[in-house]
Amino acid sequence: MIAMPFNTIMPTPLILANSIQSQLVNISTQYPTIDTSYTILTAEFPASIPNILYLSNITNATYTSLSFTINLDNYGKVFALAMPLISTTTTSNSSNTTSSSSSATSNSSSTNNTNSTKNNSNTTSSRSGNTTVIVNNSLLPPTSFQIYMGLDRTNLNSDTVSQYLEISQKNTNFSFVFTGLNQNTSYVVFITVGNVHPYVPDLEDSSKISTLFGTTLIAPSKFLFSFFI
Repeated sequence: MIAMPFNTIMPTPLILANSIQSQLVNISTQYPTIDTSYTILTAEFPASIPNILYLSNITNATYTSLSFTINLDNYGKVFALAMPLISTTTTSNSSNTTSSSSSATSNSSSTNNTNSTKNNSNTTSSRSGNTTVIVNNSLLPPTSFQIYMGLDRTNLNSDTVSQYLEISQKNTNFSFVFTGLNQNTSYVVFITVGNVHPYVPDLEDSSKISTLFGTTLIAPSKFLFSFFI
């Protein structure tokens, strides 16, 4: 498991300073020259986290990329995490067989614009045998920090692709082109924003994470290219 920031493992400067202050007497036993009467002055500056003013659906799809438009009210960074929509199956014995599935389907226009919506389907049959339940685990959102680190909600990155975009002008539309994807694959894209603070930026609350759905195009086969040459 990855350590979350701003806790006892990764304390903020304010927590660290207050901890040192409370331990000055104990520290002085190891370092006698320390002035235990000195008071460490601390101040906490409020985090300035940008907000999303506008977020489009997927505006363009290629064989290996998905694009969307985003606009922030202040300078900052946009962090995105793409995961393929993969279903897992479990079976159990039952007199009735029921299967349910979650998937993302896309509607593509002539300009290759792709907007996706979630479709849920349930099918029930009366025959006896095994019951198959399909659950789409990729629809479960990670936290903002996990998105920043490129991890899914289980802290794994084997099936994820992560990228970020720095927003250099506020109140301005920026195009986020998510590259490195597989062709003919449906993806869920989780999006969070943060400021430009170095090391670990201040991130928006995980309850504000945005979600987009898109499908990459089918790449032409090499046979077709050789046929027309």
